[in-house]
Amino acid sequence: DGAAYYTFLLKDTTGCNRSITDIKALLAAQLKEDTEALTALAHQSPGLLSTSLDSVFPQMRSEEYLTDLQKRMSADFPPFPQTGTTPSYTVKQVSKSLEDYCSPAFYLTPPIDDISENSIYINGKDTPDALELYTTLAHEGYPGHLYQTVYYQLYQQKEGINPARNLFHCGGYSEGWALYVEMHAYDYAKELLKEKNASANAQNPANAQTLSDAQNLIDALRLNRSIQLCMYSLLDIAIHYDGASKEAVTKYLRDFGIRDDSTASDIYDYIAEEPANYPKYYVGYLEFEMLRETAQQKWGERYSNIRFHKFLLETGPCPFHVLWEQLE
Repeated sequence: DGAAYYTFLLKDTTGCNRSITDIKALLAAQLKEDTEALTALAHQSPGLLSTSLDSVFPQMRSEEYLTDLQKRMSADFPPFPQTGTTPSYTVKQVSKSLEDYCSPAFYLTPPIDDISENSIYINGKDTPDALELYTTLAHEGYPGHLYQTVYYQLYQQKEGINPARNLFHCGGYSEGWALYVEMHAYDYAKELLKEKNASANAQNPANAQTLSDAQNLIDALRLNRSIQLCMYSLLDIAIHYDGASKEAVTKYLRDFGIRDDSTASDIYDYIAEEPANYPKYYVGYLEFEMLRETAQQKWGERYSNIRFHKFLLETGPCPFHVLWEQLE
């Protein structure tokens, strides 16, 4: 009964009530949209593949990136529900002895009775470049897991919501939110890039083309990230629900340009060992995007990013059908 079990596991892990057929269609449509957008961007910016962010994207410490993210997110996300609250955080390196077994980065969820101290860990095994570190800190810190967790705990305290709600684990809501804000952080990265290079562009107009290419590259990297996670989510369903073999997965990845068999084997093994992990992130992200589009249509001129995000944060961790019901 593996297919039946996976159907339950996928629903439980993602918090999404859609059928597997509907989820497949949703993923396939998104993969097509992003692939066409990336192709169009490559035609629009022929120098894309030869562009590098190394010389133009500001190299900053993790704490400086988090400060920048807090500043930029204020136009799109509500302040903490209890005024004067600024939780502290520490960015730490994963111990060398754990690097082979840890995620590239993670936020350590604090106890519910002490949210004043927060920790974000970065795995130094594969040191991320500046842009990847920036978007990773958005995912784990602001406006990602740290902000989301502290916001709801403060709102819970303020409104007297029963803390029993903390017993429920809603992985799709939590990781979907973090990926949703990570994707939006690419736009913040473009703003940061533009600000830091403004004076150089004024002195030398040739730099303006370099900046334009760099901003296009950031868009391309966002699309590439989305394509990768979407592809892995489709493979998750193919392996665990449809029974796809390692050979079939290797052929599928080859069509996407991943031609190294050992890499394909590693991808297959990871997805086989961690069922529903990639959909937890990516299906959750797509649910938030669809909720946002629906809110824009329903609320019209009354829509704002702050209002929408306040609605999500104050509803709190839950399956997505609850958010859809609340939106209605």
